[in-house]
Amino acid sequence: MQAPRHLESGHVYRHVYLVDSRARWSEASAQYDATQDLVLTYDLGLYKEIGQQEGVVHFIDYMCHRSVMEENNFRMYNFFYDWHYDASNEDIFTYKGIGFGFAFRIEVWNDYTTYVRTWLCLSCLKSISFDQIYLGSGLELVADVLNDIGLQYTRLTEVPEGKQSSYYFPSHRWMDEKLRSATWRKTVKQLLFMTVGTLTQLYDSFCRLFYTPKRIFVHEYHPTRALMAKLQDQPGKQVVQAHFTGGWKFKNLWRDRPIPVYGSVDVFDAEADKLCAKFLKHKSARLDLTTGNNIAEGASRVLLQRVRQILPRTLMALDCVMRYMDKNPLDLVVLIANIGVIPSLVHAVAEARGTPSYMIINGLLINPCMDEAKYATLINSYGPSIRDHYFRGMDNVIPIGDPRMDSYAESETKAIDRQSPTITIGASGFNSNDLNSYQAVEFAFLHDILQAVQMLVEAGTPKPKIIVKVRPNGYQEIYEQLVAEYFPGIVDVILDTVSIRELLDSTDLYISIYSQTLMEASCLGIPAIFHKRDHEFMYPPFDGQSEVVTTHSAKDVLRAIQDFMSSSDRFDAFLQRETLEKYIGPLDGKSLERNLKCVDRMLEEYPKNGISGIVSDYSVTVINADG
Repeated sequence: MQAPRHLESGHVYRHVYLVDSRARWSEASAQYDATQDLVLTYDLGLYKEIGQQEGVVHFIDYMCHRSVMEENNFRMYNFFYDWHYDASNEDIFTYKGIGFGFAFRIEVWNDYTTYVRTWLCLSCLKSISFDQIYLGSGLELVADVLNDIGLQYTRLTEVPEGKQSSYYFPSHRWMDEKLRSATWRKTVKQLLFMTVGTLTQLYDSFCRLFYTPKRIFVHEYHPTRALMAKLQDQPGKQVVQAHFTGGWKFKNLWRDRPIPVYGSVDVFDAEADKLCAKFLKHKSARLDLTTGNNIAEGASRVLLQRVRQILPRTLMALDCVMRYMDKNPLDLVVLIANIGVIPSLVHAVAEARGTPSYMIINGLLINPCMDEAKYATLINSYGPSIRDHYFRGMDNVIPIGDPRMDSYAESETKAIDRQSPTITIGASGFNSNDLNSYQAVEFAFLHDILQAVQMLVEAGTPKPKIIVKVRPNGYQEIYEQLVAEYFPGIVDVILDTVSIRELLDSTDLYISIYSQTLMEASCLGIPAIFHKRDHEFMYPPFDGQSEVVTTHSAKDVLRAIQDFMSSSDRFDAFLQRETLEKYIGPLDGKSLERNLKCVDRMLEEYPKNGISGIVSDYSVTVINADG
């Protein structure tokens, strides 16, 4: 099942049906004519259903040629950088001298990219002929885009959603659940942050009468978790956080120092209104697409709609961060990316006050158009490949390794069973930040691989054990429904919360998307397959020309599995440590040690000499911890 690459121009249709999924298809299906109509959907299930009727169907968010979308990726991100600046390059969203427009990114990213992607895809409808558009979408943004483009439509009658499963990732619903849902647990946590943060601040103020530790803010996540724990244990250092340590325990009560964020959001309503009015008056950025259209007005509307909702809360948080840093000045900010509201606010205040930042990137950075991790005083790129591609032209980047990979330095090579193997599939995911991804991609990805296994079994090969590892995002049941509908008996187990290391211990062949887990598998001697089911342009090793075995269709996957079972040497290059070190840095077990030393040098050397000495010393690929 291969998706069309783009909507072909010049075709004539009777009706165009824009329908989210099979669950909303019931009314349209009665009048649908497979010989005359075009169906646009997000849902792999409806896509397959229309295909089986020999109808014409496309994904709503996957209709443009990849090269067109890639060019617009760069234009989209240029605007995303500029949108909150005025004609004088001053941040419109400035509070008490601190520009903080960048801090909105995590909140507005999906809204913004969805608008641009939808605009580009639906504008393709102008290249075909039709009598009527019927709209059955729960996402109001689709109607907004049709209005902006100037396409007339008739809404399908709202009916209760059917029981048929829908196979696409509901990114807007997930973002609301992840970032914006209010639960009693979140309320209790916030009260605890405020209480502990306030008490530790008072305690620290008293202690500073006798000694002054180096204060380091750490954006805690997978790449920085071990580093933070080590820093917390070092005398003379004090670690500040945005929240409690992951997997927090009561014993950390006086060890963790979350910045207390509290107060009345309503107090900042007037300031929020003032800033929004200022934005409408002074915004100047253009978003000129390859179509010749400047869609800055529509994009700004989408951005401001979300920003106005969160602006009072963001202002309150910024005010708390500024007051906290006034009383408790920082010596260094450690980041994992330029996202996250509190880390971005801390970074903005620190930058305004001359405090340096050190970034340990969060996973492989492989998208040419993106800039989610390019703004820090000094950046650890893991290995030289990311430094030379994603950070090309930047002179503040050092390849000193991923601390998480230290556990793989001396790991034993796993014995591989090629006769009765266990194949683990690391589920794909919709990349809302790239125009060449689409919401059904993770289900199309899994469908390809399971179809390959099905073909393998039908050809007479005993069925291998199949494990599917999905993301712990609460949507495991959708995978279970897809497997039950299309591939009963093929998958042995679907897991979500198990660690990748635990999973790899029982794996003989690993298949995944552009993920660092492919390299973790290779470190253990497990052959790996990168299955690409979207049109994203990527840097090595996911560019289709590098060492990792890459597949694009079910037939490609079948051939790769057969090659694995016959001990083909096509997997060997990506099993070599020298290859892996190009991407994830030294596999000598000393990456955490190097990063700790780098933190020390930033504290000691940066105030006097900047970063030139550090960059010079760490410019080679593999260095000693003493170097």
